[in-house]
Order: sequence, then C-alpha cells, then structure tokens
Amino acid sequence: MKQLLIAFLGSCIAMPVLYAQEMVTVTGKITVEDTGKPPVGIITLNEKGVADYLVFGDNIGTNRHTFMEKDGTFKFAVQKGGTVVIKVSGGRYLNPKPVANISEDTRLELQLKRNPKSSKSDEADKFEIDFNPYKRVKVTGRVLDNNNKPIGSATVYQRSINENGANAHTVTDKNGEFSYVVPQGSHISFGSMGFEYKHIKVVKDTALTVILESKI
Repeated sequence: MKQLLIAFLGSCIAMPVLYAQEMVTVTGKITVEDTGKPPVGIITLNEKGVADYLVFGDNIGTNRHTFMEKDGTFKFAVQKGGTVVIKVSGGRYLNPKPVANISEDTRLELQLKRNPKSSKSDEADKFEIDFNPYKRVKVTGRVLDNNNKPIGSATVYQRSINENGANAHTVTDKNGEFSYVVPQGSHISFGSMGFEYKHIKVVKDTALTVILESKI
C-alpha cells in the first residue's frame, strides 16, 4: 500500500500545473516545412489539459479550439499551464508534436512535415460546392429524442466530406442545447449512446432542432 501511495504521489508531481480560470493567448503561424507556405485544408488547434483530457470552455461544453486561417495564422485563448494539440485533416501532412505547459502569452511558429504515405499535392482539393475551410458559420440548437425530451451530453462533431475532419467538437448541456462555430459547408454529426447518428450539412448561420432515433 505504501509503495502504491508513493507511486501515485510521484505521478501527481509529474503532471503539468494548470491555473484555474487563468487564461493566456496563443498566436502564431503554420507553414509547410519544404515550401514555407501555409498548408491547405482544415488545421485545428485544440487545448488539452492534464491526463490527456480536453479542457472544456465556457460555451456549453465546447472544447477550446480554433481553426487555422487561409494565410496560416491562428489565435485563441487557453488555460494557463495547458497544452496545444495541432490536428491536421486530409492526410497531406503529419501532426506536429503538442506544445505543452503554456504559462504565458505565446507566439508559435509551426512547420508541418509532409506525410510520406500521401500522394496529395499542395493544390487544394476540389471541395464539394459550398465547402470553405476558411469561412466560419455558427450552428445553434437543441438535440432531442423521439419523445421530444432533451438529450444532455450528446456529442456534436464537425466533419467534411473531402477532408474528413473531426477534430473539433462540442457537447449539449442538460437541456440538450449547443452552440458551435465550424467551417462553412461542414457536415455536423450528432450522436449519443443508445441513439442513431444524424448528419446535417451547414452552409450558413443556422438554428436546428435535431431529433435522434433510439436504437432500441
């Protein structure tokens, strides 16, 4: 028992320090290593806390995240002491290493390495009509079951047909409500344990009532 306690305390000491409610600003630019130019496609930057759990923000459970702009720049606020994880969609590039223990306002210059298993060039994919990875739309609404009762903690994922991105998400509150900002033309997937998934495409600011059918 004593050895287990010592091991547990040792693991706690190794954890990064998070400062409750203290926020810092992370800005920067992402380029491709061999060209110096911004990458194409959806690049998502997520905040991650201790023990690999995403730190949820104030907006009804949305994980703190931002999308890279067309010129490669980004800016968002994270909890002091947290970690920024960069997720790349489309398979052209490899995900860079997370940037850990950000304790002050920080500017990051990130370079992406090409994925040797991908044959995609830096030319943008021929995205489906209405899809724009650099323009944002806001989606709000409620998720209900087929008895019109709210489904709390339902997951809402951002996806796209071409890039297959699913790196940013939110969850509904106890009233089944959510609020979410995604690239224009994204396909949003709604799901919860025991229910069938539903997929909806959004091309403009939209208010939705989503009914999930029970699997039973």
